[in-house]
Amino acid sequence: MTRRAVTNPDHSGTNAPVSPVLMQGFDLDHGDVNGKIGDEVKVTISNIKPDNVTNGNITATSQDPTIVSVTPDANSLVADLQLLKAGQTKVVWKSNDGGATKEINVTVTEANA
Repeated sequence: MTRRAVTNPDHSGTNAPVSPVLMQGFDLDHGDVNGKIGDEVKVTISNIKPDNVTNGNITATSQDPTIVSVTPDANSLVADLQLLKAGQTKVVWKSNDGGATKEINVTVTEANA
């Protein structure tokens, strides 16, 4: 197996390996969600810290996709939550480097309740 080192980005001519910069945090523009079956909620990610993070990708996952489905938009900074059936679950956002995690509680009620 061949390994490739991450090289010094200052272009100083050295190939000294550098440590990846892990994500330390990010914000969501939405707190806990309370909605009815059929509702759609958009949640936007902002303020990814630090600014020079090596891998700025974040994945959103529903702990119960039968209650809430999660669809990221093309740039993965907005997640569309589709409320599918009555119940409670969490949606978890986790940086792909494992450095930061956020979650929100989601409660879905019947549409005519």
